Amino acid sequence: MKAYKGIKIINNLHDFYREAGIPEPYSEHFDCHSYEDTAQMVRRTMPAYRGMFNQICLITKGKIHVKANNKCLDVEPISLMLSGAGHVHSWDLAQDLQGYVLHFSIGFFSINSQKSDLFETFSFLREGKVSVLTLKECQAKLISFLFRRMQEEQAEQSRGRDELIRSYLLTLLLEARKAVSHTHTMSTEASLANSQTINKFQQLINQHLRHLTDEKPSHLKSVKDYAHELCIHPNYLNEMVQKVLGKSASQLLQERTAQEALTLLRQTDLTVSQVAYRLGFESVSYFSRFFKRVTGYTPSEYRVLLKL
Repeated sequence: MKAYKGIKIINNLHDFYREAGIPEPYSEHFDCHSYEDTAQMVRRTMPAYRGMFNQICLITKGKIHVKANNKCLDVEPISLMLSGAGHVHSWDLAQDLQGYVLHFSIGFFSINSQKSDLFETFSFLREGKVSVLTLKECQAKLISFLFRRMQEEQAEQSRGRDELIRSYLLTLLLEARKAVSHTHTMSTEASLANSQTINKFQQLINQHLRHLTDEKPSHLKSVKDYAHELCIHPNYLNEMVQKVLGKSASQLLQERTAQEALTLLRQTDLTVSQVAYRLGFESVSYFSRFFKRVTGYTPSEYRVLLKL
């Protein structure tokens, strides 16, 4: 587990479960349990961390107050919270909380030649993304059943239990995808190729921002830098992003950088100058102008608003 000022980076489930105060996970790549099972052990209040694993929570009673990336969320019954690897969370758990939570890494689907690109079909698990879905009663019953079956299989000593768990997890992901009303399905091979390139562009942005530390400051990467990594012309990258997302590649890059700045300002005690330094800005004034242009507030004004 690596830490820098304000936010801990937790790379695996064993470290995360120790930090959360609950028993060891089923494996290094997967675990599923009910909130009731860990009610006497789990930390009710968890400081900000960046989890390098996927998380899915089903709330059936009580609620969780979560600071997820740069947003505050109250996850209430009957809701499903989906968090992609790289998410930034802190939480407060209600005393009467009931439901299920599972954590898994991409490695759980890489076993037995399963392809890691499986998750390209699940937009809600893009790196760092957090979504909350309000479920219909029939959806909640089915997803509760899938959680229970995964939990039961964990307790079995039978051969092939991991394959069964993977099948239940895949079914859960497919059900979650159905529940995401804004899921956009590409209709042509060209559109799919564009979408995959844009996903890779977003992954590169996230990876760059995620690995910044006080000790190793970076520089602001440009669209040209990312296009070079993708082995395509910057104009072509911009054309693809504009066609699929309705915004320029520069806008997408600025929005993601601003989102990381919002997260650091909300979730850490870093000063404004430290945030600017962390993100690779040449000066605090340049960072402040950038932040106000994108969000409408200066960094200092934003922190004042958080206290209201």
